[in-house]
Amino acid sequence: MVAVPDWLANDVLSFLQRAFTLRLPGSPPQDSLQATAATWIESMEIGARSIHGGSLHWDRAADQVRIAQAMKDLLREAERWPVPAQLIKRLGARDSPPALPAPPLSEEQMARNRARIQDLLALVGRGSHPKEKSNGT
Repeated sequence: MVAVPDWLANDVLSFLQRAFTLRLPGSPPQDSLQATAATWIESMEIGARSIHGGSLHWDRAADQVRIAQAMKDLLREAERWPVPAQLIKRLGARDSPPALPAPPLSEEQMARNRARIQDLLALVGRGSHPKEKSNGT
């Protein structure tokens, strides 16, 4: 099972407290907020598996900002007490890691490329430019 890290559990608790203050229809009774929080946290474990086939571990650097944004969006749009699936659907994809730079070309590859450029320049130099033909020059 994917463990929910403390930072995520704390964010979920804070989110639920903010949601509770809105007194939305379908809000749980105050005496069941602890059980509601436990269910939400468990759902985040299950959500991690469903999003990436079980391979995802919540990562603060990669996930905290997008989770916080999804929570803000959900609270802003909520007309009823939210359920965990609504939050998980709003998460969106993680940012892609930066691309690796292209590998350096070998001297042989650079020589082949220079030769090919020279061949293309020679080929272009032999033909006539389309504008020159249409202008009669």
